[in-house]
Amino acid sequence: MTTVRLDAGWELPPISDESALSTYLTMGTPENRQAVFDSLDAVALAPSIGDNQSQMQDVVTEKLTEAAAGRLTVQEALDQAETEVNALLG
Repeated sequence: MTTVRLDAGWELPPISDESALSTYLTMGTPENRQAVFDSLDAVALAPSIGDNQSQMQDVVTEKLTEAAAGRLTVQEALDQAETEVNALLG
């Protein structure tokens, strides 16, 4: 599969094997393929807040949805989300 992606030329290959990657970097047009990799150093990734991050996001989304639907006040939704997220944080 890596060969197919490399042969296509324009797709950034999801590999860390430098020998396979060198083929991609020397393929020609566009001339500066290395710039794609260099620019990744400037990308800011969102911090991970632990093993339960997705559950915390689900809790907050659920509570905000309840508030938007009028089933909870905004304050109730925030209070419940705080309690549940803190429990997940330990």
